[in-house]
Amino acid sequence: MERFDAIIIGGGATGAEVTRDLTLRGLKTVLLERHDLSSGTSGRLHGLLHSGGRYVVKDKESARECAEESKILLEIASNSAHLTGGLFVGISGIDDPEFRDLFLQGCRECNVETKELSPKEALQMEPYLNEDIESAFYVNDGSVYPFRLIVSTALQAAQLGASIRTYSEVIALHKDDATVTGVRVKDHRKGKIYDLYADCVINATGVWAGEIAKLANIHIPITPSKGVMVVIDRRLFTRVVNRLRFPANGDIIVPHISTAIIGTTSVSMEDPDQFPVTAEEVDEMIREGAVLSPFVEEARMVRAYAGNRPLFGAEPGEEGREISRTFRVLDHETRDGVTGLITITGGKLTTYRLMAEKTADLVAEKLCIHADCVTHKTKLPGAEEHDLNFVEVAKKLKIPWLLADRTIGRWEAEAKTIFTSMEKNPLTRLTACSCEYVSNAEVKYTIDKLWAYTLEDICKRTQAGFGICQGGLCTLKLAYQLFEYSKDNEIADIQKAIIDFIEERWKGTKFVLWMNQLRQELLNQSVFSCVGNYDQLHEKILKSRK
Repeated sequence: MERFDAIIIGGGATGAEVTRDLTLRGLKTVLLERHDLSSGTSGRLHGLLHSGGRYVVKDKESARECAEESKILLEIASNSAHLTGGLFVGISGIDDPEFRDLFLQGCRECNVETKELSPKEALQMEPYLNEDIESAFYVNDGSVYPFRLIVSTALQAAQLGASIRTYSEVIALHKDDATVTGVRVKDHRKGKIYDLYADCVINATGVWAGEIAKLANIHIPITPSKGVMVVIDRRLFTRVVNRLRFPANGDIIVPHISTAIIGTTSVSMEDPDQFPVTAEEVDEMIREGAVLSPFVEEARMVRAYAGNRPLFGAEPGEEGREISRTFRVLDHETRDGVTGLITITGGKLTTYRLMAEKTADLVAEKLCIHADCVTHKTKLPGAEEHDLNFVEVAKKLKIPWLLADRTIGRWEAEAKTIFTSMEKNPLTRLTACSCEYVSNAEVKYTIDKLWAYTLEDICKRTQAGFGICQGGLCTLKLAYQLFEYSKDNEIADIQKAIIDFIEERWKGTKFVLWMNQLRQELLNQSVFSCVGNYDQLHEKILKSRK
């Protein structure tokens, strides 16, 4: 019988961080995720590292949390979180000028650092902005790559002794009278069902928290809120740019490496597993994005995607943005008379560490563990200081300097492991993805060390397949690496992995098929139809599109 101090359900940012926090406090932990890490809400957002500015008027508690936590993340997760800076700009004749004073007052009340700029100064900082700027403010916004953040968090927990189990779905809770004592797990990779037991079970499933709670006959008021985002092929802005108005659809553009993400909608949903993108929502994102920068309409739309946010405790009649973005730790012993179960839900990616700290504090109290939280001063793998120089690395390994630069940019100190692999095996220096400059060595690293079992897993960790060709030129190369380096994949498994990955790419590209992206999709279809005699693959893809 496998027994742990704590079982954590949910492999998003909060679940991974609860696992790290509790493990750092000396507990024996296991993390269970029904799909891959970051496959839920944490992997379907625009990647904004919040200064708090977005919430200073209507959600001051969230604003204060974001203002403090963003500073911590920049220290402990420098390989995933970056301070780009941000602008809030009011557009003349469109945005309400009275919001300016509300914004300034809110920033002062919430300790959100801000500096007023003239329209001329804002345009000098971001030349592609709409020239009809009436007012502008600088804030300490940033960007965060959620997949890498979550994997790094789980990696540190594993290094400290935690068990990380992906593709492991909790299908039942074990109870002894009014006490939750463990879980029943279905291993989707190995096709087996088994039981785990623990002194405490933590429900960190976000928008699915209500579904897990139902297994213990508990009701949690979770409102799934769908957000649709569009990725464009150019980094229009160096900084995050927000509209100076009450939060609304399509009023933010977040830069990410060589791309930018326009977001987002906020539509209340009923089913946490249902968040379809519509053509109307994509059009709205592009239309609103063009208000911030007219150059949006000239950009190539790479893909569109959506995620469901977990909004907790909606009052009757409350919709979308009216519901607070703060979080709640639910002690089901005091709330529902059920011991051994704790739920953490709500919140934002920027506050995930704080959410986990408060959850772990409660767990420690219940288990009589006298250990303080240290996650705020414990750097994640890759965030340590290093002396890697991409020019020197490129020269030493005889690889393109951009490949060396992107590898260091993605992994920081952890890139040393990847470069060591290149030294030992020159074949791993080859480029697997030419859009994002990902090497075979980097792909191997994710398979060997970071729980990458599918092509989608590899791509979330490395960004391979996320470029403008959306996997058209790298999928087959990545599939070969998956077959070469994974231990238990047969040819049929690789075939299925290719099908699944192409179908996943199609979900995001089918709403932006015009101009160059349409040409790209036609090329991709030709590649997969003709190269390697993929007739069966092509037929399956066509069926999935009907």
